[in-house]
Amino acid sequence: EEQGAVVRAVAKRRLEFTWGRACARAALARLGCPPVAIAVGEQRAPMWPAGYLGSITHCQGHCAAAVARGQGSPTDALTSLGLDVEPAQPLPDDVARMVCNDRELAWIGQHDADGLPGQRLVFSAKESIYKCQFPLTRRFLDFHDVEVVFTEDGRFAVRAPSLPAAESRLHGRYAFRAGFVLTTAIWRGPPPE
Repeated sequence: EEQGAVVRAVAKRRLEFTWGRACARAALARLGCPPVAIAVGEQRAPMWPAGYLGSITHCQGHCAAAVARGQGSPTDALTSLGLDVEPAQPLPDDVARMVCNDRELAWIGQHDADGLPGQRLVFSAKESIYKCQFPLTRRFLDFHDVEVVFTEDGRFAVRAPSLPAAESRLHGRYAFRAGFVLTTAIWRGPPPE
């Protein structure tokens, strides 16, 4: 069921897909979920087994997955999550302009001396945000539809005027490890209406 989604893909993509799904199944098993195929849904999003939610990421030979049990819709329950990993390298200038708005570029400029790959951090955070919100909204978001506001303690907030409730319910974290940027985004509370 899974392999049908990448039957025409190049070998590298098939390998990333297979390892990503293997990571996801291993993570699900730690939560007590029996082995299950993780099919591909709308916009290539993983289709999680009933009662679970998660996210898969891969880049340059690294794959990871994060999963959780679905917790219904109480006010502060975890409703969705997104995960992204990227190499901690600068983006080409033309790509950085497509990804970052002026305020994000200003923040990056203020932190250049810190040695942070700020452009890649913004890119990764927005990828996590997209993966987190899509299962709830089914909306395609352009990079400039959201703005990421970083804090020094490894967290970020989201400004997204076009995405109902996101500013109060969608938050994230970031870290730099072993030459990579890792970001996670979580949605707490009921999905947007």
